[in-house]
Amino acid sequence: MMAELIFIKHESLHSDLLDVICDIKASAWDYSIEEHKKWVEKNINPNDIHVLLKENDTYVGYLNLIQTHVLSSDKKIILVLGIGNVCAKIKGKGYGSTLMKLLNNHLSLENTKAILLCKVDLVDFYSKLGYTFNFKVKDNIYLMSINLDDSNFFTFIGDLF
Repeated sequence: MMAELIFIKHESLHSDLLDVICDIKASAWDYSIEEHKKWVEKNINPNDIHVLLKENDTYVGYLNLIQTHVLSSDKKIILVLGIGNVCAKIKGKGYGSTLMKLLNNHLSLENTKAILLCKVDLVDFYSKLGYTFNFKVKDNIYLMSINLDDSNFFTFIGDLF
């Protein structure tokens, strides 16, 4: 089983891959392909990155990376990547774990700090993958981080993603 991550800047995304992304997203969230396309076009900026998990010539997972910021305890603004829309074409096959493990390896190699927002029922999943629980952002939205040295002493200052 050969798995790899494909990174595509949003401004370089072709419509056929947008269809693939929206199909994967539709497997995880009950919205039409057209609704997913509208969401992507409205919420993903030209420099944001789409990340696809490709296994045996088939796209089986997806997430996106956006640039956002946190404020450290000593009041320095830190650029971080926001990880969003983590999803797999088929649940229970390990695609989500593989996607996140490969991404974590990439983040470590690049020495990149990242955060993600998740619901309470996913905190344990991300914790097992090396993410640190930081704090509750609002009702049922929790912030977790990786590679963030000051991970328990920062304030999230970006928009929810």
